[in-house]
Amino acid sequence: MLNIACVSPKGKPAAVEYNTKQIINGIMRFNEADIIVFPRLCISSASCGHMYRQPALINACEKAAHIIAKQVKNQYVIVGMPIMLDCDSLLDVAAVMHEGKILDLVPLENSAYPFYDFSKETLWQGITVSKEIHKLPNGRTFSVGNSYDKADIILLPSNKAYIAGDYANIQNDIVNLSKDKIIALAQAGKAESSTYTVHAGICAVAKNGNLLGCSKPFADDAYCYVNSNSKPISIKEYEYYSNPKVPFLTGDRHQQLFDCIEIPAQGLATRMRNTGIKNLVLGLSGGLDSSMALLIIVRTLKILNLPNTHAHVYMLIGEGTSKRTQENARKLCAALDINLNELSIVEDINNHLSTIKHNIKDVVFENAQARERTQILLDISNKVGGLMVGPSDMSEIALGFTTFGGDHMSMYGVNAGIPKTLIRLAIEYKAEASDTELKNVLKNILNTPISPELMPEQQYTEEILGPYILNDFFLYHHLDEKEPLDILSLANTAFGDEYDEAYVSTMLNAFYKRFFASQFKRNCIPDSPKVFKFSLSPMHSYIAPSDMSSSSWTDALKDVRNL
Repeated sequence: MLNIACVSPKGKPAAVEYNTKQIINGIMRFNEADIIVFPRLCISSASCGHMYRQPALINACEKAAHIIAKQVKNQYVIVGMPIMLDCDSLLDVAAVMHEGKILDLVPLENSAYPFYDFSKETLWQGITVSKEIHKLPNGRTFSVGNSYDKADIILLPSNKAYIAGDYANIQNDIVNLSKDKIIALAQAGKAESSTYTVHAGICAVAKNGNLLGCSKPFADDAYCYVNSNSKPISIKEYEYYSNPKVPFLTGDRHQQLFDCIEIPAQGLATRMRNTGIKNLVLGLSGGLDSSMALLIIVRTLKILNLPNTHAHVYMLIGEGTSKRTQENARKLCAALDINLNELSIVEDINNHLSTIKHNIKDVVFENAQARERTQILLDISNKVGGLMVGPSDMSEIALGFTTFGGDHMSMYGVNAGIPKTLIRLAIEYKAEASDTELKNVLKNILNTPISPELMPEQQYTEEILGPYILNDFFLYHHLDEKEPLDILSLANTAFGDEYDEAYVSTMLNAFYKRFFASQFKRNCIPDSPKVFKFSLSPMHSYIAPSDMSSSSWTDALKDVRNL
């Protein structure tokens, strides 16, 4: 057995000099390893977007690669980097380093834009760019990338983002790939930009169908080192969960519900580290979404070893704010040891509506409250040098059930990758693992009817939008690119015991109209991390025009609905 180290260094986006030092530190630390694998694009970091086409970044990476290579002795070191060929083709490659030199560059597959697909062997600064297999002194062979059938050892530098439940999936995947060989994986780490996604820095090695080592997701010191003394370790077994009514949640239910809080918290922690911000600001209504956001904030502060005094939480009370949600907010903050500030916005709203000469309690009255709350929270963020956390969830964003420029806006959206159904399940999961005080208040929040509370009289969101469990079902399968009639058929099968076919068809038609009409809001939403398979990020996942028509989708339902 060779000595193999997989290392995910503490890099920073586009900080090439800093990243180079971290990589060299890793080489020095594991100087007894025969092979060291670093993540994909680790010299530049894996989240630089169009900056990869900037000559300043490319040139810095080229220089850094040679500096790193000089530190390599008789081991083989794999380091990810971007290169620009003379033909102006940008490639995502892994540099194979040995005895002070870059032996060759291996183009990696499935690179995200703006990288080009590799077509034929070429040269870069006199160094071969190819997918050849390498031979070790002991006669064994290794390849970098996905040549699973041709080499004894497969080295996998990765920049794959982490989504809910990935930890178990990654372990199972590399074990399955290693039936007759060695697989070594090094993923990009948690210091990558959390603009759209988070990275967990998982490092793992498997041999002959056994896992020999695997780091935890989001580890501060992410590495895996194995040698001839390494023994197989067991993979935690889990009961495979599948519920056709909740398609977002499939696989390791425990890990996925845990990750509903962990992924946004890690993304928020990364944003705070990279910006130097120490304070967080949140508007707490006492409802599901803002309660989930507060749970995420508490976890974030724990990750950063900051006291809860760095959470500036405000309940902004309007005419429609119920006594029940006020009490929920107070009890939740008490259970989490958070100071709650209470402010009334009633006078502010009345003054504003008087200024614009409006005295009707209608949509103007509703949206004025949402925008006033956002203005207050943004100004408080400036005051305390903090970051305003947005609680709007994926379902609300999909259906446009946010006020443009109001709760639609924040400085970082922690719930935007989580549909309402999963927020409810994640809070239930958190409640069951909590002490009695927190458990009781979370249970009461779960039992409180979902409402925007923007009118003096009671409002029920699901009377306006339809059941969230149906809308989340539609959302998942729409993002999975299924035809309207196929979605309708799946929904009727899954929900036939609850809703008749005419109602399901009506709700799907309404979903399409709301979803398409709301794209203008999604095209300018705040940064937020992807949590599940799909995301609504307009720059990373769901790209669509703001003025698109839903008619092709709704027309497909006309015959069914007899329109």
